[in-house]
Amino acid sequence: MHTHFIGAEEVDAYLREFVGRILKLGEKMPTLWCPIGRSGSVLLERLLRVGGQPLADRVHVLSVSFERDENKVVFSDGDPKADIKGRRVLVLDSSIHSGATMYRVVQEIDACSAEGVCSYSLVVKNGSNFVPSFWAVLIEDHDRAYFLLDELPTQRLNRHDPYLHLRRLAHKDLNSPPVKSGLRSLDRITWSDRYYDMVNSAGQMTYLLEVGSRIVGYLTCQSKDERTLCIQEVAVDSALAGHHLGGALMRWGETVARCTQCEDIELWAIATQVDFYKRQGFEHMPKPPMELAEGESYLLMRKRIVYTGGGNGLRADC
Repeated sequence: MHTHFIGAEEVDAYLREFVGRILKLGEKMPTLWCPIGRSGSVLLERLLRVGGQPLADRVHVLSVSFERDENKVVFSDGDPKADIKGRRVLVLDSSIHSGATMYRVVQEIDACSAEGVCSYSLVVKNGSNFVPSFWAVLIEDHDRAYFLLDELPTQRLNRHDPYLHLRRLAHKDLNSPPVKSGLRSLDRITWSDRYYDMVNSAGQMTYLLEVGSRIVGYLTCQSKDERTLCIQEVAVDSALAGHHLGGALMRWGETVARCTQCEDIELWAIATQVDFYKRQGFEHMPKPPMELAEGESYLLMRKRIVYTGGGNGLRADC
């Protein structure tokens, strides 16, 4: 177990950078902010102090908590359906362990007809079943704090649109509508097949990309050995092509690779999408193409993982 330390100045540096990103969204900025519990409220206070009046003038606050005994989300005051409907919302918490609470809150807000829901946490544990839209530091499950970095990036899933999330495939998803990618080799595989493989294959994990409560893409990865992470599947709903969702999934795959201290990522890229993977930093490997019965041709590609930063931590550029 590692104990990583960060001081008040470093926290404020992360928050200033995050506030800058939020303000740059312009009309797409979330204007209703929902801190979760006391820790979320403390984070909100610090964010508003760092952001100053330009931020405070644009933000309305609706506090929220999760009552575990009653298994329900509780809003602080007013009529949440009226307050949330048609608004862009930011859910805040200082740290995420399993991600269960934040995921429930995001679902509840989405059910109130929000125009979009994004989320932020200062610290996220690697084993979390839910990944927020923005975060500052990703730590191992057994760690109890977080490390210092020379540079303080807010990591994110999608630099173009923050209103999406990732989570692990769960049993409840087995009857969910499939993602139609347009690739027969992927579209014929069911959520049940993926869930079975995830449960029964060591180190294999499928992550679902969601906009609100709609599954719009997925990524399946598995450690090939101590050096290499294999991305076995990456797909996005063909109706959403051009929305940079594939890049968000690949960015998360690279984060997983860094967190497991892999040296490279390996995948078989469909020949029609080789240019996309080249833009992600992948190189074609000298191996014959893999031809599938569906008429699809795949090329082996690999990307070297670059680590920077000092001290006890590894920096992940996402």
